[in-house]
Amino acid sequence: ATVSVLNCCWAGPGGSGSRGPLDAPTVAAVTARRLMAFPRTTRSVLRRDAHDVVEAWQVLNAHVTAGTCERVRTLRLYQLRVTNKQFAWLAQVVRHLLRNLQLLDLSSVGLTDATCLALCRSLESGGVRVTALKLCGNDLEAGAAAAIGHYVASLPGTELTALHLRYNRLGAAGAATLLRKVANHPVLATLDLGSNGIAGAAAAPPPPPPRRVAASFWEAQGDPQARAWADAAGILAASTSKLKTLLLYGNDLGAQGLAGLGAWLHSRHACRLAVLDLWGCGIGAGGAAVVAEYLRQSLTVRELKLGNNHLSDAGAKRIAA
Repeated sequence: ATVSVLNCCWAGPGGSGSRGPLDAPTVAAVTARRLMAFPRTTRSVLRRDAHDVVEAWQVLNAHVTAGTCERVRTLRLYQLRVTNKQFAWLAQVVRHLLRNLQLLDLSSVGLTDATCLALCRSLESGGVRVTALKLCGNDLEAGAAAAIGHYVASLPGTELTALHLRYNRLGAAGAATLLRKVANHPVLATLDLGSNGIAGAAAAPPPPPPRRVAASFWEAQGDPQARAWADAAGILAASTSKLKTLLLYGNDLGAQGLAGLGAWLHSRHACRLAVLDLWGCGIGAGGAAVVAEYLRQSLTVRELKLGNNHLSDAGAKRIAA
């Protein structure tokens, strides 16, 4: 039988009993003994077959031991709470052994800006060209956006087609930083920035301090989130984007933020867009006018999500017209 997914109960690298970050040769030596606990038929399968899916540290260890890492195409470690020691080990394995990796899913594993930077440097220095990168549900902010963008831009010939970053904290500044690097990517088709704390509308200014402040103070300060989103939308509008799926759900773009995105939606570079998700973006009736104008021009959009946006009857009628 072919083993594609194998879940065991031993501790992963950096877990209980670990003495610190382990390099690949050390891990191979340690797991060689562990591998002997498998039945002989399983050991032969591990050494013979090309595994397409690896879903736990244990199976990744087995690949390191069996010398089949070059055959691994998909690595999913989602929802595993990973320590800094484990990240250090993983970065070394990715850099030296997983050069044919195509899909990397590290969603909900506790990635921070620092660990994401180390991971992206390993991907870049190892020449790993993934086709899909999923880093959802972590603690990533603008610094991680810069690291991811740099990795993507460093490999102009990469086949990366999907980048999923939902449920992080990139903010409008992180979105702008990321788009500066990936907006002109030749094959990137799916970009998921859902629920990242991106605000497109200017927030109400805080009350002035007790001491007298110049009247132009708040005007000079502006709203950093709105300004950053305006930059992001401008970058996208000036790009040669090949995006087919853009997911922005759960971000407080508002009508003002969507209007900024309208310049790109009305450009010829948005003609490939097939899926646009604006669920819960607070666009209101004002944003409905932008959507209605976009729908009149677009010939490719297949799926448009506008739920939880308080469009009003008038706005809904404009979209349906």
